Amino acid sequence: MKFLTVFAFACVATFVVLHGAYGSPLPEPVPDPSPVADPSPSADPSPVADPKPVAEPSANPEPATNARAEPGPRSKPNPSPLAAATLLEANKQDNLAIPLLEAAHPKLDDVQGDAQPA
Repeated sequence: MKFLTVFAFACVATFVVLHGAYGSPLPEPVPDPSPVADPSPSADPSPVADPKPVAEPSANPEPATNARAEPGPRSKPNPSPLAAATLLEANKQDNLAIPLLEAAHPKLDDVQGDAQPA
């Protein structure tokens, strides 16, 4: 019986918290329109002083060309989300098999205590 009481309390508490955060779980009822007539007339007999202008035909009547047929200027590629590795110059005297890529700087989350990235 005690478990049933705790479970019911948890359900009610969850409903209260979610109701406070997200509102009512049911949609709000839409009020019916009032039967009283609208005081403003439905059709306005006065003409509009400044009607919207009609769009003029385009100055270039040629048909549109395919956008992929004529490539535009190339944009810069999106940068990688990872830190870019920088190339190191290899000495001509060194004949060792060492990687030419420097390791990317570690993320701030990965840095331990007082270790400083190079």
